[in-house]
Amino acid sequence: MKLLAFPIVLLATQLALTGCSAKILSPTLGDEYRREIADLTARLDKTSLELEELKSKLGREQVPPGQLSAEALAAMPLLAGVTLGGTTGLWPATAGDGGCLLRVYVMPEDGRGRFTQIVGSIDVSLVTAVEGCEAQSLCRSFGPGEIRDAWRSGFMGTHYTFEIPVPSPDACEAGGALRVSFQDAISGRTFEHEIAIPGVGRP
Repeated sequence: MKLLAFPIVLLATQLALTGCSAKILSPTLGDEYRREIADLTARLDKTSLELEELKSKLGREQVPPGQLSAEALAAMPLLAGVTLGGTTGLWPATAGDGGCLLRVYVMPEDGRGRFTQIVGSIDVSLVTAVEGCEAQSLCRSFGPGEIRDAWRSGFMGTHYTFEIPVPSPDACEAGGALRVSFQDAISGRTFEHEIAIPGVGRP
């Protein structure tokens, strides 16, 4: 180890004396072309998937009613319930907004307790009881397209995320009863779930 120490010290001294520093390269026209190619490729992939999905929808319409086998029908996942999970609740708003943000994480499950995608509409309501005042109610509905866009997947698992501004600071501090009601377009059934959420302090 002692034999290696002197050459390393000598090399470090030479680098310091010569003023060795990293050289920052400016973007070139080739870099811009590569970025555009990557963007166009991503857009093409997305369009291709949308096209294939439309073909699948067309194929589904061409299958006569009742032609699915009993095995296929038995294996088809259907909605069995919805729960509110993750960090569902009231979150502080940015400074100056005066209210707060209601984040709702909806987790639909099939009969095996696995996440399943849903099609339909969902109503979200929050009822708060402010001391000395009548109960306040906040309601918001989301349609099929909005539900599909709300799909998320990450370290918290797969779910649908909905965000609703709550303008009343008093309601934010009070918390209340949060309820979701989902109307399933496939089965025609309605699934509900309700939890109590705590209030959040003013920013």
